[in-house]
Amino acid sequence: TLRTVIFKDYTIEEQIRMVTESAVLIGVCGGGAVTNMFLSDGAGMVLYYPDNITTLPYHKFPSRLDWDYFNNAGNARVHWLPISSMDDEDDLNLLKALVLSEVDTVIEYNRINQEF
Repeated sequence: TLRTVIFKDYTIEEQIRMVTESAVLIGVCGGGAVTNMFLSDGAGMVLYYPDNITTLPYHKFPSRLDWDYFNNAGNARVHWLPISSMDDEDDLNLLKALVLSEVDTVIEYNRINQEF
């Protein structure tokens, strides 16, 4: 089931429950991404990072703290996409394919782990 939520409309307990039940979580770098630490083992995440800020050149890359934290999180796979790719239909089709692939990976991960 695909579900779109705005976390600010939910309590922290509800947010954590939703994240732990997610196979794939899509969000934006920054403080809101902190809930991603509650993803279940084998889950996937897609994080959008700002790539259109010209006044601060180091913002052309994923937010440094998010980059370090999530790339070293052993429980989930992370994919980084520039925010500017949210406006292009071809890029959105690639996002759809990525999410479908992640869902298949999570299903397989859960199947394998249920055997043990």
